[in-house]
Amino acid sequence: MATPLSPPGKTNRRGVNRCDNLSLAASCVNLVSYRAFELVQTYMAKVHLTALAILITPIQALADHVGLQIEGGAGSAITTLGAQTLAKSQQVVGLQYQYLELDELSDEILLGSDEALHSVGEFSQASIGYSLGISDRLTLSAVLPYVGRDDFREASHDHHEDADEPEHHDEEEDTGHHDDEVELEGEVTSSDISGWGDLSLLGRYALNDTESDNLYALLVGIKAPTGSTSEKLSNGERAEVEHQPGSGSWDALLGFAYSVPLSQEWDFSSNLLYQLTTEGKQDTEIGDSLMYNAAVIWSPASHSHHGDAHTRHMDQSWQFVLELNGEWRDKTDVDGDSDRNTGGNVIFGTAGLRRGYGAWSTYLSLAAPLHTNLNGEQSEPAWRLSTGVSMAF
Repeated sequence: MATPLSPPGKTNRRGVNRCDNLSLAASCVNLVSYRAFELVQTYMAKVHLTALAILITPIQALADHVGLQIEGGAGSAITTLGAQTLAKSQQVVGLQYQYLELDELSDEILLGSDEALHSVGEFSQASIGYSLGISDRLTLSAVLPYVGRDDFREASHDHHEDADEPEHHDEEEDTGHHDDEVELEGEVTSSDISGWGDLSLLGRYALNDTESDNLYALLVGIKAPTGSTSEKLSNGERAEVEHQPGSGSWDALLGFAYSVPLSQEWDFSSNLLYQLTTEGKQDTEIGDSLMYNAAVIWSPASHSHHGDAHTRHMDQSWQFVLELNGEWRDKTDVDGDSDRNTGGNVIFGTAGLRRGYGAWSTYLSLAAPLHTNLNGEQSEPAWRLSTGVSMAF
């Protein structure tokens, strides 16, 4: 017996469905229902695969500066940005939260250095994102973050020696005990810095047919200086720009994304995204950055569905994701001088789980650093947690 979800079997000798007599009326109703259901399937599958995979989410791998991490959707990675685009006029809104814990520098290191070192204990970020399909091949995304740095610590110290007693100083030098007598004294202050960060806009343009298995996309965008650059420390002083929620600079974004199905249940995505920074507030230029990501996605189907790359995940509601997420950042330049305790390279290994249902998608991922190579003395990342929810309409 034919059902509304299966095509009717009545055809003429040429294999064409007929609706020219009353006896085939029921089959015609079945045919119309089936064709309509196919269209809904195709549309919803595209929502699952692309509509929830567009939101960009700033988060940092390095301790002090915000980079771009991409929120994935059903059938897509969590951090890695795939090459899928939204259908024309489709929209997505989402909320994301990331938490990064860092290994703090000790008070002894902060007080014992002649340089202005700092330590960060925790970094968190909540953001809202919005995406719109300008056309089937062009999608525009925007994200506005609220950034927090907790237990931000730095030292102010002085040498414990009396400048008004030069004879005593000379005596200590003569006896060779000067280095033992001089002590570093100072105070390590702790502050929590939070505020709205910079707005990021990213366009994703499909370079080939969006129905192809192998998908390629060009990434172009900007970061606008909308974030706060006037937050103060616990001692009342204004925090330096590199520790503010915003940078005060206009930055360009340029990259490339690639996605391909490996089998009926496995997919691969990768992307490169370069951030070209400019000088912001207080004569400070945060270093350029390169974000590079790769991911494999396993989508075990509860019901097998054979179709093209855009429809075959339609019946799947769970995805398991493994990723490599890297970020290289150049050193920060302050008034023409390079800060040697900034910049470096970090690679995270990320494992995540995504649940999709209807137009909604939620995810949770945990990441740990596999490779850390930071310049000078910096707080190194310990682990990172990401979660979020998205809705397509």
